[in-house]
Amino acid sequence: QFVGYWQDINLIHENQDYLISKLSNNKIIANSLKSTPDSGSTMLHIRRRDYLNMKEELSIDYYEKALHKASKKIKNFNYDVFTDDKEWATSNNLFSDAKNIYSLSSSREDTIFTFSEMLKYENYIISNSTFSLIPAILSKSINKLVYAPTPWFKKSNKIIDYPTKWIGIENN
Repeated sequence: QFVGYWQDINLIHENQDYLISKLSNNKIIANSLKSTPDSGSTMLHIRRRDYLNMKEELSIDYYEKALHKASKKIKNFNYDVFTDDKEWATSNNLFSDAKNIYSLSSSREDTIFTFSEMLKYENYIISNSTFSLIPAILSKSINKLVYAPTPWFKKSNKIIDYPTKWIGIENN
């Protein structure tokens, strides 16, 4: 059992080996943790549904800035979108060059499968959600680039202590 405030990156880092060992009990996740990511592969996460009510969804500008920076910095850049709001993602031309746009459900099986798929990328454009934060941390990709919203939430003083190598993207 892993108990704590999951948006505390230090807690996740300090328990990384424990998390990997326990998550590896699931064969699907274990296989993903062992996989070698394709060069340039980038996972982009969009979380909107419950965040709309909280008014904490990330703006299209956040994704535009992150994609622009990532496309300039990552050799062989390509990306897949994981989202709980496929209609919004597919209606925005910004994501028209995504290789795939995956829709997420809240079923246990889909959550495990999606999480395991998110571990298979070399690079990450995360949302302000631990569902993308944790794969970005646990990924074994040596040269990974992680683009993350700053601040984490617009309406609170929550400070996420990102690793120095991560690239903050303005969340306004």
